[in-house]
Parts: sequence; C-alpha cells; structure tokens
Amino acid sequence: MNINSKMKEEIRINVKKFLPLIISLFLVSVAAFLILSSCKPKDKDAETKVVISEDGEVISEPEGDYSLWQYRTVAAKCGIDRQSGDVICTRVKNGDASQINNLLAENGKEGWELVDTLTAGDVSTFIFKRPK
Repeated sequence: MNINSKMKEEIRINVKKFLPLIISLFLVSVAAFLILSSCKPKDKDAETKVVISEDGEVISEPEGDYSLWQYRTVAAKCGIDRQSGDVICTRVKNGDASQINNLLAENGKEGWELVDTLTAGDVSTFIFKRPK
C-alpha cells in the first residue's frame, strides 16, 4: 500500500467515525435556527398601563386582553387491556374505569382541552384547561 492509499484509508475511517456527530450537529443547528426564526421580537413601542398598589408600589402591566383559564385534573391508573389492546384508565377518585379515548372525549365534550399528563408511579394525572 502506498502513502496515498494509507492516507485515504485513514480519512475514510475518520469520516466514518465522526459522521454521526457531524449529522447530529447539523440537525441541532437546523432545529435551533427554526426555533429562533419563529420567535417574534418584542415590540418596544407596546403601551403599558401604570397601576399603583395599595402600598404605593408602581406596577406596570402591558396592555392586552389576557384570557383566563379554568383547570381540571383527573388522576387515573392506566393499563393495557390484554384482550382488546385498548388503554383502560381507572379513576383514582371514584373508581370509574373507561377507555382512555372515552376519558378524553368526556372532558372534550365539556370544553376541556388536554394540555399535559404527569405520571408518578402507576398513577397518571391528566391536566385539562378551558377558557373561563
């Protein structure tokens, strides 16, 4: 093997070794660019309303319409039904058992939107919100 062949082989090995890292860095860079490009700059000319508290403290609040939300949590133990393959959730509070689709649909009919799920041990807590 001559020197050029050895150098080419070493380069090929190094490229193979670092290619996943290079691709990962590229993908992270693209994701960061997309996230940052979707951010809107703050409007420096936004009007503020000055409010003075009972203590005489000045509180600035930006003008705008802020929606008020109601929140609901539903704690349930969920598992897979071996026969149907459906996820069945049994509510911790009253012991009602239903398919997870039904649990979500029941709350959705009342205007609740699922915003997060927390799991601690075998209990999942579904967090819903809706406008007041």
